[in-house]
Amino acid sequence: MRKYSITDTETKILQLIALGLNNQTIAEKLYMSPHTVKAHIAKLLKTLNATNRTHITYIAYKAKIIE
Repeated sequence: MRKYSITDTETKILQLIALGLNNQTIAEKLYMSPHTVKAHIAKLLKTLNATNRTHITYIAYKAKIIE
């Protein structure tokens, strides 16, 4: 299984994406701007080599980054 370099903040964002929350709601829950959330998601897409939010969630579950 691949080892991904994911920060704690990105892991929290992945967990919230998996719950189906949008960027605005994630930003409010993590006390950051929606722009910052969007930047983290862009980095996650690149790091996990994913095409969209659903795909990064699938990869994160499969790699046991989130449960």
